[in-house]
Amino acid sequence: MDNPAQTRRAAFSLLELILTLTVLAGLATGLVVFYFQRSDVTLDNAARLLVEDLRTAQGIALNSGTPTSFAFEGDTYTATDQAGETLMHPRTGVGFVRDYHRDAVFEGVQILSVELDGAAKLQFAPDGTPSTGGTVRLGFAQAQRIVRIEPVNGWISVD
Repeated sequence: MDNPAQTRRAAFSLLELILTLTVLAGLATGLVVFYFQRSDVTLDNAARLLVEDLRTAQGIALNSGTPTSFAFEGDTYTATDQAGETLMHPRTGVGFVRDYHRDAVFEGVQILSVELDGAAKLQFAPDGTPSTGGTVRLGFAQAQRIVRIEPVNGWISVD
């Protein structure tokens, strides 16, 4: 018969498990914050999201056969339909309003300039072509990205 004092412990105590999980959660939180504070990651993701939103508004114009608009104001942009109502994103069901100051992931990202050949906003015709071409310059810390909209073919890209 084994002596209870001599038996080896084969499992963790609840306290050890909680302490280990707490340390791991703290490390993960710190790494996520550090990762998103890198200007290239934050700025690349903001530019990618802007391109995706522009293409989605363009696609909605194509699919619905009605014009859509894309307006920039400060560090915010909004996509609207022909009646001026905010477009709903087809995948998320959320309105197309992005505000870099309110979105914690993109905190610090700024829309530095919007050059749409003199137009106040970008409009997509029912065939998906933009009313004008131009650029949107985004900045974060010392880094910048330029989103280009081609006037004839409607191609949208990031430099």
